Amino acid sequence: MKVTIAALLFTISAAAQMTSAALLKLDRDFAQATASEHLDGWMRYITDYTVIFGTQGESQIVGGKEEIRAYYRDLFSRP
Repeated sequence: MKVTIAALLFTISAAAQMTSAALLKLDRDFAQATASEHLDGWMRYITDYTVIFGTQGESQIVGGKEEIRAYYRDLFSRP
């Protein structure tokens, strides 16, 4: 139990140390990767545990890299 609490506190502390400058850089890197590499650039920032909720009015929930890639494939194929 103590180990679990210590690990949780360490994780929270590490996340809290990410500055707004670091978040802005990450956001810019994500935008640049998506603009230059399209779906492949987008997918570089998706994990196996990512969950995407469908657009407003859709009740679809998509999870996992391959399902998310399939979900966005048509969108990214448009010029």
